[in-house]
Amino acid sequence: LTYLQFEIEVNFNIPVIAVNPTLNTAQTAINEVAVAVVESSRDVTWVERDRVYDFHDRIAMDTEVTDMLNQLTHIVQDVEPVINKHLFHFSYYDFLWRDDLHGNFKEFMQSDPGMFAIKREVERYLYIEKKVLAIPGELPAGPICLKTDPIKDALHGFAMQWKSHFASVLHEEAKKKLDGAVLYRSNVRNRLELDVITLDQLNSALHLLAEVRV
Repeated sequence: LTYLQFEIEVNFNIPVIAVNPTLNTAQTAINEVAVAVVESSRDVTWVERDRVYDFHDRIAMDTEVTDMLNQLTHIVQDVEPVINKHLFHFSYYDFLWRDDLHGNFKEFMQSDPGMFAIKREVERYLYIEKKVLAIPGELPAGPICLKTDPIKDALHGFAMQWKSHFASVLHEEAKKKLDGAVLYRSNVRNRLELDVITLDQLNSALHLLAEVRV
């Protein structure tokens, strides 16, 4: 059994999340398809017992067909609550594009949160990224199929921007530690390469070796 579905994209229509084309447009398209299907039988006839029958007339007068056509005229309205429920789930991510990224980041850093708190923020946005990417690419609702790739791509991009801001602090801190380690290694190497002449120099070299081992 094959079901006819109309694909509608979910995307941003700032300041709201919307569908494109609109549900009214989808309903109009469904009505036109239904009429076209019925009209396609207009030139179909057959002969039975020397009498010519018009297939279109038979279909147009069939109660099941007329009932179905009536149902199709408001099918989108019937599934609209399901569509709105799907769209509501995206509101969980509203802060990604509604909030002031730079302002919030500046305020957060001015509170001197420490590396642990910054790392926690990075992990939070990584989790949000995974949740966004896990959203199904298609959300069915009767004859409507919501295509979520546009909204997923946008939300994923927003989440990456937030994550990158906080991760940049961790990267800078890691760079400082790495530079410090490189400088320390260079100093140790230079000191160990000095000629040992006195007992004090020997003791200093031994202490340095013990420090390196630790």
